[in-house]
Amino acid sequence: TFTSPFTARDENKLKELEQQNHKSFEPQGLVFREHLIPKKDIFPNPLKIVNELFGEDWAQKILNNKNLEKVYKDFLGGLGLVGTQVDYVIKSGIDNIKRVKDWATTNITLGKEGANFAFWSIIVGVGKTLLENVLHGAKWFMTPLNVLHGFLLAARGRKQYSIHARKDDELGINCYQKEHCGNFVSALFGKIACFFEKYVNPVVLPIVSCFLDGVKRNAVVLLSMIPRLGWWSGRYPAYFDQRFMTYLFKYLFHKPLSLFGSKESQAVIDEINESKVLNIDYLKERLKTHLDLKEGESVIKKGKEHIKGLFSEDIDEVAKSAKHINQTLAAPVGLAGLFFTLFGIPLKAICDLTGKDSGKFIDVLSTMRFFVQPWLYFFRFSMPYLSKVNNFFSSF
Repeated sequence: TFTSPFTARDENKLKELEQQNHKSFEPQGLVFREHLIPKKDIFPNPLKIVNELFGEDWAQKILNNKNLEKVYKDFLGGLGLVGTQVDYVIKSGIDNIKRVKDWATTNITLGKEGANFAFWSIIVGVGKTLLENVLHGAKWFMTPLNVLHGFLLAARGRKQYSIHARKDDELGINCYQKEHCGNFVSALFGKIACFFEKYVNPVVLPIVSCFLDGVKRNAVVLLSMIPRLGWWSGRYPAYFDQRFMTYLFKYLFHKPLSLFGSKESQAVIDEINESKVLNIDYLKERLKTHLDLKEGESVIKKGKEHIKGLFSEDIDEVAKSAKHINQTLAAPVGLAGLFFTLFGIPLKAICDLTGKDSGKFIDVLSTMRFFVQPWLYFFRFSMPYLSKVNNFFSSF
């Protein structure tokens, strides 16, 4: 974590930062993934000389040349910071450089290993599907192949979620938001997902592949995906507010109890109502903010404007429109995905494990999770990339 000494000594700025974090999907005050500590996080109102001295690589310069450390310390002292505050800024910047390098090394190492496991799981998966359903391969041959496929799937998950479980990656972000922003649900889902992917699935999937065939094996594999699918969906309602999912679960639990006279539950309901986080008007305002909707503007007109911006030749305009569309859709789509994960997938799996016909409704309910999830990434990642590709070929 990093909190500017200029901010830490001003209670109003600290409260303002807290309010911003409630409404921000990614927190301020936490350094994570590849992020460095920029000047805007150190200085509330950077002067021109600050811009010159504290470039993006300011900490790396000190790390490369220790003689520069005194220059930076004297400069920070001249702005009114005392010794311990100056040391804190310098040390935080240098330590964060080392953290970023460690994070990057881990990503390269585990990411490469996970990608290899993913590649071979696809090859083996296609092969076993053909042998099992088309060529009707012998059981003595199919069982080891299924075990191998289960091992490859689990190994890929273990590598990937060893990255996500880091304090400076996805789980660390959600744990920070639990402590500072009241987002208990995302942190809980994240811990469960990482535990399952690292320790449960590497044991369960090969064993299941050894003893179960066809539909029942696939049902257990589907159930094993619930923790991670629930995490990736359950994080996105934080675009409404970091407290949204926690308050929603609390409301669903305590509201019936409050109706039966529980004073403790009524106190929880009163706290939620006072926050207005679940208030429909508050949610509308959050969606308007994400859509960049100004007073008097039409939602339809603004939506068309952003959709048009997706096909602009200006990559910055594409990125801007994609950002607004993604942020507007993220919370509703995340909620829908979580519902399909927690209800559709278990119902489908139970039917398959018990040999009962699931019916079209449950089939659709269980597959909708895989339909809605890509929309969380399409606008944010795909559209800017497609625009760059289009501009590249247009230049010839």
